[in-house]
Amino acid sequence: MRPFLACLALAAWFGPTAPAAEIEGLYRSETAVRSRAEAARAEDIRAALGRVLKRLVRPNDLDSATVRGLLTKPQEYVEEFDYTLRGEGPLATPILRVDFDPARLDGELRRHGIPVWGAERPELLVWLAVRDKQGVWSSAAEILPQADRLLGGFAAERGLPLSLPLWDLPDRQALDWNDINTGNAERIRLAAQRYETDTVLTGRLSPVADDTWEAEWRLYSARAPERWQSKTATLADTLAAGIETTYARLLTQSVPRDTTPASVELHITGLESLDDANQIAAYLEKLSPVNRLEWLAVGTGEAAFKLVVRGGREALRQTLNLSHRLKPQDGETTGGAGPLIYRWTP
Repeated sequence: MRPFLACLALAAWFGPTAPAAEIEGLYRSETAVRSRAEAARAEDIRAALGRVLKRLVRPNDLDSATVRGLLTKPQEYVEEFDYTLRGEGPLATPILRVDFDPARLDGELRRHGIPVWGAERPELLVWLAVRDKQGVWSSAAEILPQADRLLGGFAAERGLPLSLPLWDLPDRQALDWNDINTGNAERIRLAAQRYETDTVLTGRLSPVADDTWEAEWRLYSARAPERWQSKTATLADTLAAGIETTYARLLTQSVPRDTTPASVELHITGLESLDDANQIAAYLEKLSPVNRLEWLAVGTGEAAFKLVVRGGREALRQTLNLSHRLKPQDGETTGGAGPLIYRWTP
Protein backbone atom coordinates (compact mmCIF):
# COMPACT_ATOMS: atom_id res chain seq x y z
CA MET A 1 0.00 0.00 0.00
CA ARG A 2 1.23 3.46 -0.75
CA PRO A 3 1.30 5.30 2.59
CA PHE A 4 -1.50 7.53 3.81
CA LEU A 5 -1.31 10.95 2.31
CA ALA A 6 -1.61 13.51 5.06
CA CYS A 7 -1.16 17.20 5.61
CA LEU A 8 -2.26 19.79 8.17
CA ALA A 9 -1.06 17.50 10.98
CA LEU A 10 -3.52 14.73 10.07
CA ALA A 11 -2.24 11.17 10.46
CA ALA A 12 -3.49 7.62 10.77
CA TRP A 13 -3.20 5.89 14.13
CA PHE A 14 -3.51 2.23 14.97
CA GLY A 15 -4.22 1.42 18.60
CA PRO A 16 -4.65 -1.82 20.54
CA THR A 17 -7.86 -2.67 18.73
CA ALA A 18 -6.62 -1.31 15.38
CA PRO A 19 -9.57 0.79 14.22
CA ALA A 20 -9.59 1.43 10.47
CA ALA A 21 -8.13 4.85 11.14
CA GLU A 22 -8.24 7.33 13.99
CA ILE A 23 -7.37 10.80 12.81
CA GLU A 24 -5.04 12.95 14.84
CA GLY A 25 -5.02 16.70 14.37
CA LEU A 26 -8.70 17.14 13.53
CA TYR A 27 -8.77 20.25 15.71
CA ARG A 28 -5.52 21.75 14.40
CA SER A 29 -5.14 24.11 11.49
CA GLU A 30 -2.02 25.64 9.96
CA THR A 31 -2.08 28.63 7.67
CA ALA A 32 0.50 30.81 5.96
CA VAL A 33 0.56 34.34 7.38
CA ARG A 34 1.82 37.74 6.29
CA SER A 35 1.57 39.52 9.62
CA ARG A 36 1.63 38.79 13.32
CA ALA A 37 -0.41 41.87 14.14
CA GLU A 38 -3.35 41.28 16.47
CA ALA A 39 -6.01 42.13 13.87
CA ALA A 40 -4.42 39.83 11.30
CA ARG A 41 -4.10 37.04 13.86
CA ALA A 42 -7.80 37.32 14.77
CA GLU A 43 -8.76 36.90 11.12
CA ASP A 44 -6.34 34.01 10.65
CA ILE A 45 -7.78 32.22 13.71
CA ARG A 46 -11.30 32.70 12.37
CA ALA A 47 -10.25 31.14 9.04
CA ALA A 48 -8.53 28.32 10.91
CA LEU A 49 -11.70 27.53 12.85
CA GLY A 50 -13.65 27.48 9.60
CA ARG A 51 -11.31 24.83 8.19
CA VAL A 52 -11.58 22.71 11.34
CA LEU A 53 -15.38 22.87 11.29
CA LYS A 54 -15.38 21.61 7.70
CA ARG A 55 -13.87 18.36 9.03
CA LEU A 56 -16.42 17.91 11.80
CA VAL A 57 -19.95 18.68 10.59
CA ARG A 58 -22.24 18.11 7.65
CA PRO A 59 -21.77 20.60 4.78
CA ASN A 60 -25.32 21.95 5.22
CA ASP A 61 -24.61 22.63 8.91
CA LEU A 62 -21.76 24.96 7.95
CA ASP A 63 -24.40 27.55 7.02
CA SER A 64 -26.26 27.22 10.33
CA ALA A 65 -26.66 30.05 12.81
CA THR A 66 -24.66 28.03 15.33
CA VAL A 67 -21.60 27.74 13.10
CA ARG A 68 -21.84 31.38 12.06
CA GLY A 69 -21.95 32.26 15.74
CA LEU A 70 -18.83 30.21 16.48
CA LEU A 71 -16.97 32.06 13.76
CA THR A 72 -17.74 35.42 15.37
CA LYS A 73 -15.82 34.46 18.52
CA PRO A 74 -13.18 31.90 17.44
CA GLN A 75 -10.71 32.91 20.16
CA GLU A 76 -13.02 31.42 22.81
CA TYR A 77 -12.29 27.93 21.46
CA VAL A 78 -8.52 28.24 21.03
CA GLU A 79 -6.51 25.85 23.16
CA GLU A 80 -3.15 27.20 22.02
CA PHE A 81 -1.46 28.80 19.03
CA ASP A 82 2.07 29.48 17.91
CA TYR A 83 4.04 30.75 14.95
CA THR A 84 6.57 28.60 13.13
CA LEU A 85 8.29 28.29 9.78
CA ARG A 86 7.58 25.78 7.03
CA GLY A 87 10.68 25.05 5.01
CA GLU A 88 14.18 26.41 5.40
CA GLY A 89 16.23 29.37 4.32
CA PRO A 90 14.93 32.48 2.56
CA LEU A 91 11.99 30.58 1.08
CA ALA A 92 10.65 29.46 4.47
CA THR A 93 6.98 30.34 4.94
CA PRO A 94 5.68 31.81 8.23
CA ILE A 95 2.91 29.59 9.59
CA LEU A 96 0.29 30.13 12.29
CA ARG A 97 -0.60 26.83 13.98
CA VAL A 98 -3.84 26.84 15.96
CA ASP A 99 -5.16 24.02 18.17
CA PHE A 100 -8.82 24.29 19.15
CA ASP A 101 -10.34 22.79 22.31
CA PRO A 102 -12.20 19.61 21.24
CA ALA A 103 -14.40 19.41 24.34
CA ARG A 104 -15.57 23.01 24.18
CA LEU A 105 -16.08 23.02 20.42
CA ASP A 106 -17.91 19.69 20.31
CA GLY A 107 -19.97 20.63 23.35
CA GLU A 108 -21.16 23.85 21.77
CA LEU A 109 -22.08 22.14 18.50
CA ARG A 110 -23.93 19.30 20.21
CA ARG A 111 -25.71 21.70 22.56
CA HIS A 112 -27.34 23.19 19.46
CA GLY A 113 -28.18 19.81 17.96
CA ILE A 114 -25.37 19.64 15.38
CA PRO A 115 -23.82 16.14 15.19
CA VAL A 116 -20.03 15.95 15.22
CA TRP A 117 -18.04 13.34 13.29
CA GLY A 118 -15.47 11.92 15.69
CA ALA A 119 -11.92 10.77 15.10
CA GLU A 120 -12.83 7.15 14.21
CA ARG A 121 -13.29 7.16 10.44
CA PRO A 122 -13.19 4.56 7.68
CA GLU A 123 -10.01 4.36 5.67
CA LEU A 124 -10.77 5.38 2.08
CA LEU A 125 -9.09 3.46 -0.74
CA VAL A 126 -9.18 5.31 -4.08
CA TRP A 127 -8.93 3.56 -7.44
CA LEU A 128 -8.50 6.36 -10.00
CA ALA A 129 -8.51 5.70 -13.74
CA VAL A 130 -7.81 8.27 -16.47
CA ARG A 131 -8.66 8.01 -20.18
CA ASP A 132 -6.39 9.76 -22.63
CA LYS A 133 -7.45 11.36 -25.91
CA GLN A 134 -6.93 8.04 -27.70
CA GLY A 135 -9.38 6.34 -25.35
CA VAL A 136 -6.71 4.33 -23.50
CA TRP A 137 -7.24 3.87 -19.76
CA SER A 138 -4.38 4.13 -17.25
CA SER A 139 -4.00 4.65 -13.53
CA ALA A 140 -3.82 8.29 -12.50
CA ALA A 141 -0.46 7.64 -10.83
CA GLU A 142 1.02 6.71 -14.22
CA ILE A 143 0.02 9.76 -16.25
CA LEU A 144 -1.02 12.38 -13.66
CA PRO A 145 1.71 12.38 -10.99
CA GLN A 146 0.16 15.43 -9.33
CA ALA A 147 -3.08 13.52 -8.65
CA ASP A 148 -1.73 11.75 -5.56
CA ARG A 149 -0.64 15.00 -3.95
CA LEU A 150 -3.94 16.71 -4.75
CA LEU A 151 -6.02 13.83 -3.45
CA GLY A 152 -3.99 13.72 -0.26
CA GLY A 153 -4.41 17.43 0.36
CA PHE A 154 -8.16 17.45 -0.25
CA ALA A 155 -8.70 14.34 1.88
CA ALA A 156 -6.67 15.79 4.75
CA GLU A 157 -8.65 19.03 4.61
CA ARG A 158 -11.77 16.95 5.22
CA GLY A 159 -10.18 14.64 7.77
CA LEU A 160 -10.46 11.53 5.61
CA PRO A 161 -7.74 8.88 6.05
CA LEU A 162 -6.64 7.99 2.53
CA SER A 163 -4.71 5.15 0.95
CA LEU A 164 -3.85 4.57 -2.68
CA PRO A 165 -3.35 1.22 -4.42
CA LEU A 166 0.03 0.03 -5.56
CA TRP A 167 -1.28 -0.92 -8.99
CA ASP A 168 1.26 -3.73 -9.02
CA LEU A 169 0.77 -7.18 -10.53
CA PRO A 170 -1.56 -8.50 -7.78
CA ASP A 171 -3.75 -5.40 -8.15
CA ARG A 172 -3.90 -5.74 -11.93
CA GLN A 173 -4.79 -9.41 -11.63
CA ALA A 174 -7.54 -8.62 -9.13
CA LEU A 175 -9.01 -5.62 -10.97
CA ASP A 176 -9.04 -4.29 -14.52
CA TRP A 177 -10.32 -1.10 -16.12
CA ASN A 178 -13.54 -2.75 -17.21
CA ASP A 179 -14.37 -3.51 -13.57
CA ILE A 180 -14.08 0.18 -12.74
CA ASN A 181 -15.95 1.25 -15.87
CA THR A 182 -18.88 -1.07 -15.25
CA GLY A 183 -18.93 -0.72 -11.47
CA ASN A 184 -18.25 -4.39 -10.75
CA ALA A 185 -18.83 -4.10 -7.00
CA GLU A 186 -17.88 -7.70 -6.22
CA ARG A 187 -14.44 -7.51 -7.83
CA ILE A 188 -13.78 -4.02 -6.49
CA ARG A 189 -14.55 -5.12 -2.93
CA LEU A 190 -12.42 -8.24 -3.32
CA ALA A 191 -9.49 -6.21 -4.63
CA ALA A 192 -9.82 -3.87 -1.64
CA GLN A 193 -9.43 -6.72 0.87
CA ARG A 194 -5.68 -6.58 0.32
CA TYR A 195 -5.76 -3.09 1.82
CA GLU A 196 -7.94 -4.09 4.78
CA THR A 197 -10.76 -1.65 4.06
CA ASP A 198 -14.27 -1.97 2.72
CA THR A 199 -14.67 1.74 1.93
CA VAL A 200 -13.66 2.33 -1.68
CA LEU A 201 -13.96 5.27 -4.06
CA THR A 202 -13.49 4.72 -7.79
CA GLY A 203 -13.13 7.55 -10.25
CA ARG A 204 -13.16 7.55 -14.06
CA LEU A 205 -11.64 10.80 -15.34
CA SER A 206 -11.79 11.97 -18.95
CA PRO A 207 -10.38 15.22 -20.39
CA VAL A 208 -12.84 16.92 -22.72
CA ALA A 209 -12.93 20.07 -24.82
CA ASP A 210 -11.72 23.40 -23.45
CA ASP A 211 -9.43 21.70 -20.95
CA THR A 212 -12.34 20.61 -18.76
CA TRP A 213 -12.68 17.26 -17.03
CA GLU A 214 -15.58 14.87 -16.74
CA ALA A 215 -15.64 12.35 -13.91
CA GLU A 216 -17.82 9.45 -12.88
CA TRP A 217 -17.52 8.46 -9.24
CA ARG A 218 -18.71 5.40 -7.35
CA LEU A 219 -18.55 4.95 -3.58
CA TYR A 220 -18.58 1.44 -2.10
CA SER A 221 -19.14 1.37 1.64
CA ALA A 222 -21.39 -0.23 4.25
CA ARG A 223 -24.40 0.82 2.17
CA ALA A 224 -25.36 0.12 -1.43
CA PRO A 225 -22.95 1.60 -4.00
CA GLU A 226 -23.55 5.28 -4.74
CA ARG A 227 -22.83 6.91 -8.09
CA TRP A 228 -22.51 10.51 -9.24
CA GLN A 229 -20.89 12.58 -11.98
CA SER A 230 -19.08 15.89 -12.18
CA LYS A 231 -17.73 18.25 -14.82
CA THR A 232 -15.17 20.84 -13.78
CA ALA A 233 -12.64 23.21 -15.25
CA THR A 234 -9.45 21.71 -13.83
CA LEU A 235 -8.09 18.42 -12.53
CA ALA A 236 -7.78 19.92 -9.05
CA ASP A 237 -11.46 20.94 -9.09
CA THR A 238 -12.44 17.46 -10.24
CA LEU A 239 -10.57 15.69 -7.44
CA ALA A 240 -11.79 18.21 -4.87
CA ALA A 241 -15.39 17.61 -5.93
CA GLY A 242 -14.96 13.84 -5.66
CA ILE A 243 -13.53 14.05 -2.14
CA GLU A 244 -16.11 16.64 -1.05
CA THR A 245 -19.06 14.46 -2.05
CA THR A 246 -17.43 11.37 -0.56
CA TYR A 247 -16.90 13.17 2.75
CA ALA A 248 -20.53 14.29 2.88
CA ARG A 249 -21.87 10.81 2.14
CA LEU A 250 -19.59 9.00 4.59
CA LEU A 251 -20.40 11.52 7.30
CA THR A 252 -24.13 11.03 6.73
CA GLN A 253 -23.66 7.27 7.03
CA SER A 254 -21.46 7.49 10.12
CA VAL A 255 -23.12 10.17 12.25
CA PRO A 256 -26.76 9.78 13.25
CA ARG A 257 -28.81 12.94 13.25
CA ASP A 258 -30.23 12.02 16.65
CA THR A 259 -27.32 12.01 19.12
CA THR A 260 -29.38 11.67 22.29
CA PRO A 261 -27.35 9.66 24.86
CA ALA A 262 -28.66 6.14 25.48
CA SER A 263 -27.45 3.10 27.43
CA VAL A 264 -26.10 0.19 25.40
CA GLU A 265 -24.99 -3.18 26.73
CA LEU A 266 -21.95 -4.64 25.00
CA HIS A 267 -20.52 -8.15 25.33
CA ILE A 268 -17.01 -8.99 24.10
CA THR A 269 -16.09 -12.64 23.61
CA GLY A 270 -12.83 -14.35 22.66
CA LEU A 271 -10.73 -12.84 25.47
CA GLU A 272 -7.59 -14.68 26.48
CA SER A 273 -6.67 -12.64 29.57
CA LEU A 274 -7.73 -9.84 31.86
CA ASP A 275 -5.25 -7.65 30.01
CA ASP A 276 -7.37 -8.09 26.86
CA ALA A 277 -10.43 -6.88 28.77
CA ASN A 278 -8.53 -3.88 30.12
CA GLN A 279 -7.31 -2.96 26.63
CA ILE A 280 -10.84 -3.13 25.26
CA ALA A 281 -12.23 -1.03 28.11
CA ALA A 282 -9.57 1.63 27.51
CA TYR A 283 -10.36 1.61 23.78
CA LEU A 284 -14.11 1.91 24.37
CA GLU A 285 -13.74 4.82 26.77
CA LYS A 286 -11.83 6.80 24.10
CA LEU A 287 -14.43 6.35 21.36
CA SER A 288 -15.98 9.63 20.29
CA PRO A 289 -19.66 8.76 20.91
CA VAL A 290 -19.06 7.16 24.33
CA ASN A 291 -19.90 9.33 27.33
CA ARG A 292 -19.41 6.77 30.07
CA LEU A 293 -18.41 3.11 30.54
CA GLU A 294 -19.34 0.74 33.36
CA TRP A 295 -18.04 -2.80 33.84
CA LEU A 296 -20.90 -5.29 34.22
CA ALA A 297 -19.03 -8.58 34.38
CA VAL A 298 -15.79 -10.28 33.41
CA GLY A 299 -15.29 -14.01 33.23
CA THR A 300 -13.57 -16.76 31.29
CA GLY A 301 -13.16 -15.49 27.75
CA GLU A 302 -15.79 -12.76 28.02
CA ALA A 303 -16.48 -9.27 29.39
CA ALA A 304 -19.67 -7.23 29.54
CA PHE A 305 -19.96 -3.46 29.65
CA LYS A 306 -22.70 -0.87 29.93
CA LEU A 307 -21.99 2.26 27.91
CA VAL A 308 -23.77 5.59 27.61
CA VAL A 309 -23.47 6.47 23.93
CA ARG A 310 -24.46 9.58 22.00
CA GLY A 311 -26.70 8.24 19.27
CA GLY A 312 -27.28 4.98 21.12
CA ARG A 313 -26.93 1.48 19.75
CA GLU A 314 -26.56 2.40 16.09
CA ALA A 315 -23.81 4.95 16.72
CA LEU A 316 -21.82 2.44 18.78
CA ARG A 317 -22.33 -0.35 16.25
CA GLN A 318 -21.10 1.78 13.36
CA THR A 319 -18.02 2.87 15.31
CA LEU A 320 -17.15 -0.66 16.44
CA ASN A 321 -17.52 -1.98 12.90
CA LEU A 322 -14.47 0.09 11.93
CA SER A 323 -12.26 -2.08 14.10
CA HIS A 324 -10.17 -4.85 12.56
CA ARG A 325 -10.01 -6.75 15.86
CA LEU A 326 -13.63 -6.57 17.03
CA LYS A 327 -15.89 -8.66 14.81
CA PRO A 328 -19.69 -8.47 15.06
CA GLN A 329 -21.45 -11.69 16.09
CA ASP A 330 -25.00 -12.98 15.71
CA GLY A 331 -26.11 -10.58 13.01
CA GLU A 332 -24.78 -7.45 14.71
CA THR A 333 -23.88 -5.93 11.34
CA THR A 334 -27.57 -5.22 10.84
CA GLY A 335 -28.61 -4.41 14.40
CA GLY A 336 -31.16 -6.28 16.51
CA ALA A 337 -32.37 -6.39 20.10
CA GLY A 338 -30.49 -7.24 23.27
CA PRO A 339 -26.78 -6.67 23.94
CA LEU A 340 -24.37 -5.97 21.13
CA ILE A 341 -22.02 -8.94 20.84
CA TYR A 342 -18.53 -8.66 19.35
CA ARG A 343 -15.63 -11.10 19.26
CA TRP A 344 -12.09 -10.04 20.07
CA THR A 345 -9.58 -11.36 17.54
CA PRO A 346 -5.99 -10.82 18.78
